[in-house]
Amino acid sequence: MFKMRFRRSESEKAEEDKEHETTAFKPDPRSPLRPLKLNRRSASWSDTWLKNTTSLKNVVIAMHLGSPRESRLKPPQKTLVPELGNSDRTAQLSDQILLKILGKLPEMDRKPSSMVCKRWLSLQGRLVRSAKVKDWSFVESGRVISRFPNLTQVDLVPGSLISDRNSGILLNNCAFSVPVACSGHRVFEVDCDLVPGEVVDRGLSELGSGCPNLKKLVVIGASELGLLSVAEECPTLQELELHKCNDNLLRGIAACENLQVLKLVANVEGLYGSVVSDIGLTILAQGCTRLVKLELSGCEGSFDGIKAIGQCCQMLEELSFCDHRMDGGWLAALSYCENLKTLRFQSCKRIEVVPGPDEYLGACPALENLHLQKCQLRDKGSVRALFMVCAAAKEIVFQDCWGLDNDMFRLASICRRVTFLSLEGCSLLTTEGLESVILSWKELEGLRVVSCNGFVQIPNHISIKIALDLKKLLVDNSLLDVSQSDLEDNLFKIMEQRGYAEDYVKRYRMMTRFHHQRVPLVIIVCGTSCVGKSTIAAQISQRFNLPNVMQTDVVYELLRTSTDAPLASTPIWARNFSSSEELITEFCRECRVVRKGLAGDLKKALKDGKPIIIEGIHLDPNIFLMYEEKTNSPDLNSSTNQHVSSEKGQAPASVSENKGETVKGPDPIVIPLVLNMAKFDHQALLEEGISSCTCSDRWQVQDTDKLISNVKTIQEYLHSFDSKGLTVLNLSAATFAQKLDWLHGYLLERIEQGMQSASSGKGQLV
Repeated sequence: MFKMRFRRSESEKAEEDKEHETTAFKPDPRSPLRPLKLNRRSASWSDTWLKNTTSLKNVVIAMHLGSPRESRLKPPQKTLVPELGNSDRTAQLSDQILLKILGKLPEMDRKPSSMVCKRWLSLQGRLVRSAKVKDWSFVESGRVISRFPNLTQVDLVPGSLISDRNSGILLNNCAFSVPVACSGHRVFEVDCDLVPGEVVDRGLSELGSGCPNLKKLVVIGASELGLLSVAEECPTLQELELHKCNDNLLRGIAACENLQVLKLVANVEGLYGSVVSDIGLTILAQGCTRLVKLELSGCEGSFDGIKAIGQCCQMLEELSFCDHRMDGGWLAALSYCENLKTLRFQSCKRIEVVPGPDEYLGACPALENLHLQKCQLRDKGSVRALFMVCAAAKEIVFQDCWGLDNDMFRLASICRRVTFLSLEGCSLLTTEGLESVILSWKELEGLRVVSCNGFVQIPNHISIKIALDLKKLLVDNSLLDVSQSDLEDNLFKIMEQRGYAEDYVKRYRMMTRFHHQRVPLVIIVCGTSCVGKSTIAAQISQRFNLPNVMQTDVVYELLRTSTDAPLASTPIWARNFSSSEELITEFCRECRVVRKGLAGDLKKALKDGKPIIIEGIHLDPNIFLMYEEKTNSPDLNSSTNQHVSSEKGQAPASVSENKGETVKGPDPIVIPLVLNMAKFDHQALLEEGISSCTCSDRWQVQDTDKLISNVKTIQEYLHSFDSKGLTVLNLSAATFAQKLDWLHGYLLERIEQGMQSASSGKGQLV
């Protein structure tokens, strides 16, 4: 029975042999195994399954892998990185490691990296140390603290100002810029446009509890309680800037034990006003004894307040005054600041009102630096008292200080230990006045003079070589004590050797006389849109060192939003007119309105003898031709010759609202320019400008062809004054540099002609 169960038929054996030949006896050619030998003896099922199991396993492996021996010899390799597919591989990194990695990224790559995922956004917020808040709701809701928990510097001023961000007027201050909402005669009312004080205090309390490592804080409109909450929660606070500060607010500063840098802004003209008097300065001195740097902007006070600061703040090294309103005699209190090293004055209309007797003016023994920037130095008594207090100064810097002429600068000879002097933008000071002082400073090591830049039209690298040659000549010949005439003679000889002879010497003398006599200069740049007015005005300002540049677009917008002037919000070249005559009539009317808005600035420029550049589209050359006719009229008195321009029935610019008050001084030099551009270049610039204006909130460009046609109509009107004697400058992209050099020489010639006319007592339009 056993044999009958396992015996197969002859047909089954044949099929078995055939299948075995096609599988077991045809191995993979890539396999290194030897082929199995044929067994001629018929095998039973028991022999196949029980005795030859290894061969069957090898056959199965060879069929699947093709190399059974290699799979047997080499075990499967395991990788260290698991196969995570599309999952986040940084999820296994700790926050500390990922923070170190993100901290190594450049600043420009940190913001994009924070957009990868929410975790990276949160970690990126922990790396931020400084923040400027522009929306107060972020402070009140706590999102600033949750988003940036490790802040050390926070500026809350921009977010504390409530303003219309869609306004076309931007109010700029040294500390911030804010859009101004205007309607009617109201320009900016601070009481309505500042976040309430109690809201600011709540925000300061939240900020103090959430940022205990805060080191610098800038805030406006806070109260004593808000400042105390920050001082209690932030013991590391070292730098504080308080806007709209008053005496009561300074009581909270006493809790800031580690405060080292403090800036108080009490009054900003046209923006906000508050009072910091001797009471507040005394409270400040008694509470902040570790101050190293103090800046007082728009603060009042007197001798007692400054004396208290000097006696209590023994570590004070730098003291700055900006637009101060100190009473007379305060300057003598600076001698109590025994460790003061740097004294700065910025935008001060006066230094001292009543200096007092010389015996009360003690010098600061440790003072090293005296810096004056944009200050009015008109009173010799106050300037002399300042130099007496700063007699020990080693570095003196004057930058754009009005009134610093030769007589005023000679007072600086009181300072005998000066090693470095810097003069920038002091156009009234000549080499004669400079020589009278620097020759008495035996310890002088460095001199920096930046004035009348580019007037003589000598390249900068050549000017440096001429200066070095002059220095070498004086040193080699031991000419350490030379007169002004000898110095100029040697300079002119070197200039001649370099190829800059009589013409350049003549320009040098002429421009020196121009600044010394304070002759008013008005350069008017007329032209349509996209013709290069701002570029030309900026180049003239840079080459001739003329910092005062006015834009009629700004005046137009101010008049439109803050007065009842009949001006439209849409530019004139973007409106629809029935004819070209109607367009030119409306253009001339708007120019007259803008001219009235310029009257105050022109009057001030003429009165102070300051040069000014006016550029913009709302300038009609016909107004200045009227001036020429009135200048040549024999029945005009001398005061009428001071006018820059006047239209029929309109009060002249140089005459004030009070009758009989006129501007005294040299006759002005008025140079009008009309800019024109090649048709192809102007067309390209117009199309580019129009494409950038299509998203404006105030107006939409409807018909591009009509708009370009209006611009061309105005340009043709301005170009027509070429036949009436006005200078028309044709610009193009290919010859812009050559035209700019030509304009430089042309302006020098016109200034020279104006100087000759001014010396003859007759105003000149050139």
